[in-house]
Amino acid sequence: MGLATAGRRRYKSKSMSGFPSRFFTLAFLGHATISSMPAATPDLQAGLEALRQKHGVPALGAAVMVEGELRFLGVTGVRMVGSGTPVTTNDLWHLGSCTKSMTATLAGIMVDEGKVRWDMKITEVLPEYKTVLHPSWQDVTMEELLQHRSGAPAQANADAWSLAWQRRGSELAQRMMLIRSVVSRPTESPAGSTYLYSNLGYTIAGAMLERIAKKPYDQLLTEKVFTPLGMKSAGFGGCGENQPRGHTGSPGAFKAVEPDADNPPAITPAGRVHCSLGDYVRYASWHARGPLSDVKLMSDSTLQTLHTRGPGQTYAMGWGVARRDWADGDAINHNGTNTMWYAIMWVAPAKQLALVSVTNCPGPTGAKACDEAIGMMIQATAKR
Repeated sequence: MGLATAGRRRYKSKSMSGFPSRFFTLAFLGHATISSMPAATPDLQAGLEALRQKHGVPALGAAVMVEGELRFLGVTGVRMVGSGTPVTTNDLWHLGSCTKSMTATLAGIMVDEGKVRWDMKITEVLPEYKTVLHPSWQDVTMEELLQHRSGAPAQANADAWSLAWQRRGSELAQRMMLIRSVVSRPTESPAGSTYLYSNLGYTIAGAMLERIAKKPYDQLLTEKVFTPLGMKSAGFGGCGENQPRGHTGSPGAFKAVEPDADNPPAITPAGRVHCSLGDYVRYASWHARGPLSDVKLMSDSTLQTLHTRGPGQTYAMGWGVARRDWADGDAINHNGTNTMWYAIMWVAPAKQLALVSVTNCPGPTGAKACDEAIGMMIQATAKR
């Protein structure tokens, strides 16, 4: 039993003159494709190593929780090509655009607190942009930003992105400068009309949330999501020293990047969270459990709103939505890459099932290894 092909979207880095060579793209690849899956085996650890060798990735990790119970958590491989240092179950992994689900979760919490409305507009919260806001942004709402229906561009213009890489001032100041450059230009489509995956839309949403709460985004997400869920390992940016390294290149020619290599802090709400594999699956399982979750972050109706597709699309708020037989209905999913790591999570609320997989390399190679790890766990879970 696997995940059927359901249309893969991939957003690649673009070469733009004047950009730093490190132009990383946070991507949502749509609904995962499982191909050439290994036969189900009760020894998931051995299966994980077989997949790592098959795809030639430096390291591979996977975990599954059912009804809030951890059924499997395993890692295999090395922290860095050529190092010989094995990965451990406590190591950190970069989650890329899976951060978007966390930003949407934060918004849902604040909606229930009465601090945020789904129809809230940008200049209600960030009035300083009124004088520069292009008219096409005037009616963009929080809901549209989180559903990728705001018309926010898929990529920042070259000047804005170059400015973000300069990292001038505080992280908040960097974010505000980036947003100013973005909203002073026309949207790429009329607000509410078209799905267009956008890191910038989530950057704007994150800035609105931190302005409302009067706290930096990282502090806000930690207080309202990570701490209640016991995600003690969660942090932001590169995973740091004495941790797995992200890699560039391809099998046989992977090259480790610096410990703190990542996208600029300005776009943190779109994809700069890292955490341990255990905390990653714990987060996914919270969404799988829904009303049965041990920790109540928001009302059941608000959680359902986060998991409901936007009009005419397969993206909800921070989640892709796809009907799957193995999920007994809709499965929600997201993945992420900053072109040095890859992470993916699938959640089946009807079965209270959460599956995650991670690797410290990017691209189709990392995606295939993780997709097949998810498929292997689905098969093993189905046989229990």
